[in-house]
Amino acid sequence: TSEVKHKHKPIKYEEFEGSNLFRLKIAYSFLLNRPIRISNIRAESINPGMTQYEVNFLKLVSEISNGTKIQINQTGTGFTLIPGTITNNYGDQLTFECDKSRCITYYAEGLIPICMYGKESLHIKLKGITNNLIDNSVDSFKMSTCVLLQKLVIGDTVEFKIIRRGILPNGIGEVDFKIPIITGLAPFDWLNEGKIKRVRGVAFTSKLPASFTTQMVDTCRGVLNNFLPDVWIAVDNFKDKELDKISPGYGISITAETKEGFCLSTDLMNDKEDLTKNANDISKECSMKFLNDIYKSGCTNCHNQGLFLFLMALSEKNYVSYMKIGKVSEHTKQVLKFIYKKLGVKFNIRECDDYDKDESEDENSIEEDNEDENEEEESDNSFDNKKFTEELPIPYKQFMFSCVGIGLKNVARIEL
Repeated sequence: TSEVKHKHKPIKYEEFEGSNLFRLKIAYSFLLNRPIRISNIRAESINPGMTQYEVNFLKLVSEISNGTKIQINQTGTGFTLIPGTITNNYGDQLTFECDKSRCITYYAEGLIPICMYGKESLHIKLKGITNNLIDNSVDSFKMSTCVLLQKLVIGDTVEFKIIRRGILPNGIGEVDFKIPIITGLAPFDWLNEGKIKRVRGVAFTSKLPASFTTQMVDTCRGVLNNFLPDVWIAVDNFKDKELDKISPGYGISITAETKEGFCLSTDLMNDKEDLTKNANDISKECSMKFLNDIYKSGCTNCHNQGLFLFLMALSEKNYVSYMKIGKVSEHTKQVLKFIYKKLGVKFNIRECDDYDKDESEDENSIEEDNEDENEEEESDNSFDNKKFTEELPIPYKQFMFSCVGIGLKNVARIEL
């Protein structure tokens, strides 16, 4: 008998360094089936190595896949990842305990690009922190990110239910998240965000009197009703029979809905270290930040830019995708470099001009100009009017991003 020796080919890892774009690198590994090695993670920091929430995210992606191999070195400053098949627990409900140092939305955002290319739809219950000062709140995630994601999912619905609140330090929050799978992403056509038709929001408290939410709603409406009459803020006063299990806190989330179906969200909650601000101050600060975000946003706000630009790079390769974006964040710039380096997708970026504006706005402006020409009356306060027009803010620059995607298809899904 002859002995046949099987020689295993050495695995070629794609090398990365640092903790930057941690979730995006893992998504890239799974979607393109590329083994990766990440080294020098906070190697020169006071606390070197991966944080607990990063290790927890690796544990989460291993639970929704089959055959994934993860090996972390002894110092925790590096690991290797060999991606397996994205099964999404074969459609069965999965419960996962998130680390309390980051919000539940940190894990939900990282799951989106991975789970959309799985065998079956993902149904997961995430437990942990629902509101903090670092991440997007669950209310903003539900009203903004999930609504934008629904535009990409055809024939199915994205579900995100907030079961209970969770605030530091106890953090017993819980959400129910359902992400449908796709065969491929259609080209983006996000050219015009449209005018804002209404504002919705949620003011919440945890283990605190309902007077906090009343103050926040009144203050928010006092600011936003100067611009729009249709403002409605819901109230969520969370309490539990066992008060020892929940932590006190309060906050507010505001979302602008446009006529074209795009949503822009802003949220803010109390800082336990800064006791100088009360509920009115928090609500007013959030309202002003909300107006500023609208002024600087396009079809997505700064928080969602990186995620949807990455999905845009995965769309069909036979068509050009478009997306209008306002102020480009530093995180988005790093995402664009990563996409060009690893996916080979180069974005064409140009500044929006008068041609890209809404036609309805142009018609209204023409009518107003004609009315002004017909009157031709000079008033005594012409100097004051000129001074007023000079003080108006200059419109913020918007940019049109366009690219041709790589046409990634879902090869893991079960075909009936």
